Amino acid sequence: MKQFRTIVLLSSVLLPLAAMSAPTALDLNTFGGTGAGAYTLSGASTSGASIAYDTSNGANDIGMVTSINSGSLSPFTQVGDSMIYSFHLGGIAATNNQFTPIFRVGFDFGATAALRYATSTGTGPRLEFGSNTNGNPFTSGTVHVTHEDWCPFDLQDIRFDEGHEIDVAVSLELVAINDSLHDYQMTVTYVSTLNPSDTNSKTYTFTGVNGNQVVSLFHVTNSAGMVAGDAYTVSNASLVFSGPTVLDQVRASVDALPESTPEERVKKAVLQVEVERAANAEAVSLLEESDALLVEVQQALSRNAPEFTATNPGAPVNLPILRPLITPYVDNPYLQKLEQEATDGIATDDVLWPRALHYNQVINDVQGNYGARSAFKLMSEYLWLFGHDESPMKFDPELLKRVLRRAHAYMDSLELTPSVNADPAPNWYDQFSVYVAFPALYELRMLYPGLLMPAQLSRWDSIMNAVALDMESWYFMVLGYSPWNINIETGRLVGVMVAGLWTGNQQLVDRSFNHIDATTARLFPDGAVPYHGVGQASSNYHDILLEEWLILYELTGYQPIMDAMVNTQWRGPAMGRTEEFWTSPFYKTYRWNYQKGTEAGSELVATMSRNPYVRWLLDRDMFPDYFTPGSQLGHRYQAPWYDATVIANPLPDNYTIADRNTGGPRGWYGNFTYAGAFRPNPNSTRYEGHETLMGAMTVDDDGRVNSILVDVTPRIWQTPDNTVENGYDISAWADLTIYEDPATTISSNYSVSTSIHEITRKRAGSARTANVSGWTGRQVWIGLPDRIVGLVSTVPTAGEAAAYAINGVLRLISGGTAGAETTKVLEEIIPGTHYRYGQLDVFVHDSTYTSLTGLEVEYRVPTYPATELTFSNRASEPLPAGTQTTFPSATEFRFIVEVRPAWTTTDLTAVNVLGDQDLIGLDLVSSELSLQVWLNAADTGRSVMLQRGNLPAGTDSIVLSNGVLGRVPFDPSVPVSVNLVPGQHAVLVVSSDPEDHQVGWESFTQLIETPLIEFTRHVDGMEIEYRGTLQESSDLNSWTDMNPQPASPWTFIFEPGGKRFFRSRGYPQSQSTID
Repeated sequence: MKQFRTIVLLSSVLLPLAAMSAPTALDLNTFGGTGAGAYTLSGASTSGASIAYDTSNGANDIGMVTSINSGSLSPFTQVGDSMIYSFHLGGIAATNNQFTPIFRVGFDFGATAALRYATSTGTGPRLEFGSNTNGNPFTSGTVHVTHEDWCPFDLQDIRFDEGHEIDVAVSLELVAINDSLHDYQMTVTYVSTLNPSDTNSKTYTFTGVNGNQVVSLFHVTNSAGMVAGDAYTVSNASLVFSGPTVLDQVRASVDALPESTPEERVKKAVLQVEVERAANAEAVSLLEESDALLVEVQQALSRNAPEFTATNPGAPVNLPILRPLITPYVDNPYLQKLEQEATDGIATDDVLWPRALHYNQVINDVQGNYGARSAFKLMSEYLWLFGHDESPMKFDPELLKRVLRRAHAYMDSLELTPSVNADPAPNWYDQFSVYVAFPALYELRMLYPGLLMPAQLSRWDSIMNAVALDMESWYFMVLGYSPWNINIETGRLVGVMVAGLWTGNQQLVDRSFNHIDATTARLFPDGAVPYHGVGQASSNYHDILLEEWLILYELTGYQPIMDAMVNTQWRGPAMGRTEEFWTSPFYKTYRWNYQKGTEAGSELVATMSRNPYVRWLLDRDMFPDYFTPGSQLGHRYQAPWYDATVIANPLPDNYTIADRNTGGPRGWYGNFTYAGAFRPNPNSTRYEGHETLMGAMTVDDDGRVNSILVDVTPRIWQTPDNTVENGYDISAWADLTIYEDPATTISSNYSVSTSIHEITRKRAGSARTANVSGWTGRQVWIGLPDRIVGLVSTVPTAGEAAAYAINGVLRLISGGTAGAETTKVLEEIIPGTHYRYGQLDVFVHDSTYTSLTGLEVEYRVPTYPATELTFSNRASEPLPAGTQTTFPSATEFRFIVEVRPAWTTTDLTAVNVLGDQDLIGLDLVSSELSLQVWLNAADTGRSVMLQRGNLPAGTDSIVLSNGVLGRVPFDPSVPVSVNLVPGQHAVLVVSSDPEDHQVGWESFTQLIETPLIEFTRHVDGMEIEYRGTLQESSDLNSWTDMNPQPASPWTFIFEPGGKRFFRSRGYPQSQSTID
């Protein structure tokens, strides 16, 4: 039954309430018997009436009818008018008849129509809705319009059957008027008096009914289905007639608004959402809120439509939605994709957005229709499409409805839980929700205030003030805070900046700039951003961080953000055409998010740097078939910055470089790549350790990962189970590096990387170092164009050392969250010597372990396991912990492995171990290149007698390392011996290729800017002479002579194979090939 309440408002504004009758108890002595059958009507009174059947011989339908048209009952005149007839049905004595409809109740419109339902006795499951056109419920003109499954066995208590007691409500509501004909919706609800959980309800709409005045109610039984002694009693009968509620009337007024212009359609959409919100508030008994919303809607009905779409002349100039397009729609794939996704999205019904409450804040989890991330990314993109001047969907009302529903839900959640110190923290606090939602709410509030009711404007401001006050205590807002979880903090920093600008809280704005300055100042030379203070960059988050910076730049125009973004331009190209992740110590080395592609930044980076390699990476991965970095980005922030005139150059191939982001070598050779991470992290348990120093993978032709060596590590079993120490869950196994002493030697065609490090346990679920194990790892890695070779040694750190087990592990991954199309299975080609995992071959050249076992282990998703090739000091793995063993100081567990793509068919000629426990030597002999590496793993300096005779005859040289990425010239005079300080390595090289005796590329940028250029040419009418090595972003002062002088700076861009392009800094205004 509809409930009504008083709304205090000027009568000249408030729509009048429809008439509503109070529930009227029907005096059943007004029922009259009718029909030809023999029956007895008895006990007729205000409390009830009973009917008993004497016989059914040839009888027609018989029953009770009462006249209710006494002049006090209103006719049905407007949509929403309804009549509810309630009664109790009891005293039933009926012979089972499961087919014949026995009991009917209906509304008689006099001579024109009768509408009714009917049920059967006994086990009959039938409920029928029926009507006729002459108003006589007894005549043969009755039309059965539907059969419904009414009372299956588990609802037998509501059958018209012996001894059952049933409470019945039958409603009839006018739902449409078509000229003189009417559509009525009848709803029948039965509830068992004795078992109220047994209930059922059915609804049917009668169309084209001729009549709007009910003159009588009737109960009818089919005498053909009744026998002598059958009976029933009707009691507690009442009737209520009501018109539409205020909500119904306001909704009808809004739905009747014109929509011939875009402005009118926007006005209607705004008010329709407000009516929805009023209904949602009423549904959870927030009646005052519902009333206030309805009052505002009624007041807004008279507002001019253009007021709703008018932009605020005082809006901040730094709103992302105001950024004009560089490239128009016809050539802008981001905008085209954005439009297509939105068109498809609004073609289906939106989900319902109920009123948020403390116990149900609607926003749940991170993904899905109500996800803190997905729902408000959608809101942000739809708002841009709705409000941007160059959007093909500007002022689309359906977009607006979806924006407003989500915006109000988010603000309701903020109001309910403005503090993130709540337990649990509110879902809106998710960093990837904050950075998309807050700017969109800010744009909506500041640019299009007409889309909100006046009271909502002040309410939103009040909510944001409360949130801003809480933000002052957020941990990364503390003065002097050192950035740590960069992407998380920056995502939330977007919200802080918005709140500061929105509320005029200058402290929040200043602290936000402090955090930005501290973060951007830490960029690595090749554009990656360190994670967890000064640790290695974390894969998976670069593009998202760049989008967060982009939004902060759009909100503030702060030039250092722009500069930092441009300075990240080489991060993607330096990584190569497919993202690897093992160089990050962060726990996301347990890989998710990517299948192919490389995080190259954003369209702002491509446009402002004019970097052709960034352009190529973004073009290739813009809209792939599967999840890649670019697909995480909101297209709305990329669309304005996309510049179709930036020319794309594919990445070079067949090279080894020093990666200044990871502090190690990186090689790309066709579909095989390897990379090392040898920059040491700070020696503190606050920071991560490396789980692996070297990894490798193969990729498919399109760049999708195929087979991955993600982890090579010593692993020490320290305690039978995880332990809890200082409140942290500490792993039972030690496998992270700490106290590292690394060094690298990187040439153009190979690399040598070494490290001496202790091995530490970790905080479970992360890569934070914890308790040191008493064991030390020593690693030597050689990277070649077609393979990597690694020596991994584990010894006691000082004196004896204990462990339950000592393992050496190669972890191999492929399918599932690792990103490959299929999950590979380890094949044992030659037991103990040769294994194959997809496209990777593993050869074991040496081992001092007792056993080697291939194990499948759970890797994020159980159906996509990882494979661990496990060396062990025990007879096999896995085994229980057993008894801890103490090992003497002279113990060494060592293995040497070669990992190469399956298409490599040439074998190494020799791989030999040299030296002793403190002076590690390794020979590697091949047909083209031979190396002898010595690593001083002692605590003091050591003299090394080179064993030149182990290597083939040929041109040789030697180089001694100088830390990570040191660039020491090769010495062609090879001595008999060299002296090495602790942690230093020596590399003896034998090769006929002069490049192998030279220091290699110090960076990706140097790779693409060489070789030496000497030429004199006429280009575009200008005589140009140049000698020397072109430096990054060379401009006018790099030229010895240029006549005539150009009006703007110029630069060279190189493609693989020697093709060189001469372009202006603002190319492609001028572009020519130089022979």
